[in-house]
Amino acid sequence: MRTKAEVLKEHYPEGYADDQELFRLKYKFLEVEVPKPWIVTKSPYEAPEHPDIPSVDEIEKAMEENRLTQRYGHHDVCRIGNCVVKGGPQHTILLEAENLLFLQEHSKVRTPKVYAFFSVPKEPYDIHYLVTEFIEGEHIYGEKWDALDDEAREIICSKISEQFRLLRAVPSEGYYGRVYHQAFPSALSLCRIRESNSGPYDSYEDLVSAMYASAELRAADSVTINVADHHPHTLGLLSKFKPLLARATGYKPTLTHMDAGPVNYLVRSIKGVGGKVVDWEVVIIDWDSLVWLPAFVQAARMDPFSYAEGWEQVLQKIAGGFDDPFTEERDFIVHDLTFYEL
Repeated sequence: MRTKAEVLKEHYPEGYADDQELFRLKYKFLEVEVPKPWIVTKSPYEAPEHPDIPSVDEIEKAMEENRLTQRYGHHDVCRIGNCVVKGGPQHTILLEAENLLFLQEHSKVRTPKVYAFFSVPKEPYDIHYLVTEFIEGEHIYGEKWDALDDEAREIICSKISEQFRLLRAVPSEGYYGRVYHQAFPSALSLCRIRESNSGPYDSYEDLVSAMYASAELRAADSVTINVADHHPHTLGLLSKFKPLLARATGYKPTLTHMDAGPVNYLVRSIKGVGGKVVDWEVVIIDWDSLVWLPAFVQAARMDPFSYAEGWEQVLQKIAGGFDDPFTEERDFIVHDLTFYEL
């Protein structure tokens, strides 16, 4: 196994004076614009049928008056009539547009319909817009989840599980990466080496080698340079990395939502006569991180460590739609590789 110094010398050949400079070099990729093309889908795009597409002026006004960012995540998001508009300089907006179109064509997953996406030239960065269907619903976790009875929880979990079952049922395209045989998005550190893109990988062995190289580097540059070598615990993790993944059974490329969790589930109650809740609808949102990865990765990306107490039981119910819970692989990725940022 290579020493920490050997790993750092390979990946930081320019050298560094101290921990602060190493830290800056490590996160330099955040300062570098991801090279184009970001997607292969033709842009601008407009669906064959759609409501009126709002103008940029209308979008900017709605971003001030009808903003939904707290509901939908970190991007600027607003509602205009029956449309939701996501906008900003982040190229991940275009990735999400392409991913949603892919799912609409190749899966039965319930996703917001894409009405249009386009970019507006500006300095220093272009602004990208994604216009989709508005879907009624709310995030139900924390106190809202605690307030539900057991029957409602069971139904909601079964609906989430069904959406993941439909996602995982999309036939494999035989590689690991983004849709249409593209590299992984730069924000995904699974295989990233500094600021370079990674993949696609046409074999599981190539993917595991890239994952190991990324984990090895992360273990080296996450420790201060005045520490001579890896901690014994880290050495133990790296030593079992390849053997464990080599014996994994769930290695087939499977569509994976890398940001799965309560904040990205929109839940709506369906009421019958007298206003009684008779069913629930669940829609998964924020699809910019959709990728082909081994089947076991989805279980790791739904880990409860950042959620409320009791989410472990929720996870078990949701993962009931998986062919295999992949317990060993999930525990290794989530609980052992503490330095490893998927």
